[in-house]
Amino acid sequence: MRTGARKPTDDGRPFATLTETKYDCIPRLLSRPVFCVVTIFFIVLSGCASLTGPGREVYAANSLVENKKYGEAVSIYRKVLRDHPDALSAADARFALATTLAYYENPQRDYAQALQEFDEFVRLYPDDSRYRKAQNWRHVLRALHDSRKSIEDLKKLDIRHEEKRKRK
Repeated sequence: MRTGARKPTDDGRPFATLTETKYDCIPRLLSRPVFCVVTIFFIVLSGCASLTGPGREVYAANSLVENKKYGEAVSIYRKVLRDHPDALSAADARFALATTLAYYENPQRDYAQALQEFDEFVRLYPDDSRYRKAQNWRHVLRALHDSRKSIEDLKKLDIRHEEKRKRK
């Protein structure tokens, strides 16, 4: 029932109709072409934010990994982290760097370096959705490191025993 009567409002406007709601202005806004164009522009811009600057570089490095060009990808990830440490895509670069360094098909894999990168990822991005994956990688890589160290210790021990045996 629109009576057209006006009364003071609580939201700071001097008067509004009795039946007007806060959503009554939406159809009017949507009917304005400038509003629609600006809204679409910001939606598209926000969707492409990860593909600007460092985001594009991370995307390119991911493509290099898919094409088995691990060394080049690692260089790009490190460059992004060095040049844009606070960028939105820095977390993507760090996680991708760590996984690439640990990737079994990577001939230049470096588990110790991967462990350091996962440690840094966990320290810097505790709210990231990949946090638990990074934690899991850390535990696996630490276990691998510890087992390799144990093997090296056993080899040294075996050499010492062999030397003692030869002296007798």
